[in-house]
Amino acid sequence: ANPRASAFYAAGDGGEQDNRQFSLHAEARPADDWQATLKAYRHDVLRQRFVRFTATAAQQERIEDEVHEGASASLAWKPRTLSFPLTVEAGIERHEQDALNQRFRTVDRVRAATTRDHRYTLENTGAHLGFDARPQPWLRLQGGLRADRFDGEMLNRANGLLTPIIPYGTIWQPKLGASFQVHRTAQLYASYGRAFQIGSGAAAYATTPVDYSKNDGYETGLHWVPRRDLTLRAALWRQTASDEVRLK
Repeated sequence: ANPRASAFYAAGDGGEQDNRQFSLHAEARPADDWQATLKAYRHDVLRQRFVRFTATAAQQERIEDEVHEGASASLAWKPRTLSFPLTVEAGIERHEQDALNQRFRTVDRVRAATTRDHRYTLENTGAHLGFDARPQPWLRLQGGLRADRFDGEMLNRANGLLTPIIPYGTIWQPKLGASFQVHRTAQLYASYGRAFQIGSGAAAYATTPVDYSKNDGYETGLHWVPRRDLTLRAALWRQTASDEVRLK
C-alpha cells in the first residue's frame, strides 16, 4: 500500500557501521625480465544493527566485530630472449580473520536474551603458478594451478564449546584456456576452470568431515567482428556444481 515506507513494527530498526582499511603496495623490477609485487592490508569492520523482520517476531540486535589481515606476493618472469611473448607468474598469499558474531533478542533496543555469541578465527594460505603464452601470432595459451589450505576454530562463548574448522585439506584449482585467430575478424576460444566454496561463518566449523563445494566451468565460443561497429559472439557455457552443502 505504501512501498516507500517501512512497516510499523520496524520503527525501532537501524544501526551503524564503521569501516577502516589500510593497505600497502610495492612493486620492484629486480632484473629486466622479472617483476615483483607485494601487497599487505588490514580491514576493521564494526557493525551494530537492530532489526525486526515481522510483526510477530522479536527485535534483534546483531553485532559483527571483525579484523581482516593479509598479504600477498608475486613474481612474474617475462623473458625477452624468446621469439614469442611469454609470462610466467608465481605467488603466495596469507589471509587471517578474527571475528566476533553476536545476536541478542531485544525490546526497543534493550537486550533481553543472548541468542548467539560466536568468536572465530579463519586462516587461509594459498599459492599459485600460471602462464600466458603466444607461441604463434594466431594462438594464445593460458593455464594455471592454485592451492589453498584453511585453518581456524570457533568458540561458542555461550556454552564454552570449541569447534575446529572442517579439515578440507589442500584445495586444488586448475584452469586452462586457448584462443585461435582463425581469421583476422574471427577468434575461436575455449576454457576450463575450477572455483570452490567453504562454509561461511559458523558453517565452516564442525567435527564431522564435509568436503568443500566445487564449481567446474567450461566455455567455448566464437568472437566475430565483421566490421568495426559490429561485434558478434556465440558461446556455449556450462557449470557443474558438486558437493554443495547447507547449514542445518
